[in-house]
Amino acid sequence: MSIPIEILKIKDELRDGFHILCRVHIRNKQFRMLIDTGSSITIFNIDKYKDISENSLEKNNQKLTSIGNKDIKSKYIIIEELKIDNIIINDYKTILINLDDINNHFKSNGEPIIDGILGGDILFKYNAIIDYNKREMTLLSDI
Repeated sequence: MSIPIEILKIKDELRDGFHILCRVHIRNKQFRMLIDTGSSITIFNIDKYKDISENSLEKNNQKLTSIGNKDIKSKYIIIEELKIDNIIINDYKTILINLDDINNHFKSNGEPIIDGILGGDILFKYNAIIDYNKREMTLLSDI
């Protein structure tokens, strides 16, 4: 199944780079996700938790680390149904963190803000193939 992706050129005088975005749906709402093959897990902005689930936030005792070994405070929540085009993931346990720093950087460069990061857990499970020329990502059933 092919999912449309949005490719944004990073505005940087020193290099050419790109962000890849896609959309997911939760509770009939659309969320803009940064596709990040280097992120081990899929995460959402903690500000979106009321849109994501009626379940309560739970403390996450697992240590999360970003580039530079900076510890990240996080919570987790269970999403009843996460849809990526025709793929439906039920009872998906996800991490919530504050994405303000990333979104402030995006805004300052005239880029749209994101609601989360689609990471390696889902990309691997569904054998994601990103085709830059066609501007689509293919997800296959579980491998």
